[in-house]
Amino acid sequence: MNASDPTVAFLPSIDTTHFRQALGCFVTGVTVMTARAADGRLAG
Repeated sequence: MNASDPTVAFLPSIDTTHFRQALGCFVTGVTVMTARAADGRLAG
């Protein structure tokens, strides 16, 4: 990015702690669970 480029939007200063707390309100991951049934078949 070039600061003298007029197409670059102005980015205000952001408090990183507040930003991380705000993002922490949203699910951002995927959890995959697998198990094996009593007969050995995979489930999940």
